[in-house]
Amino acid sequence: MSVLLKFFAALTPPSVSVQEEYDDLQWRWKMFVFRPACMSFCDTWTVGLILYVYRFYLRGIYDFGAHVLCFVLVVWIDEEQASGE
Repeated sequence: MSVLLKFFAALTPPSVSVQEEYDDLQWRWKMFVFRPACMSFCDTWTVGLILYVYRFYLRGIYDFGAHVLCFVLVVWIDEEQASGE
């Protein structure tokens, strides 16, 4: 049992030191606080990468699916009109 506890203790991240007195820019929403001055260079790149993946990959898949659906509907409507004549 102690081996399992040691394993989980190694997985837990260190506690975050939060400054009670903070004089710089911060945005609060419910229990979340965003302090841009506390972000490191790596954090900024991570947020940028997530936004890039959303904009150019996930959004591209959605747009591609919409175009395919439009094409399928046009073909289906053409077939219905050809069979009705």
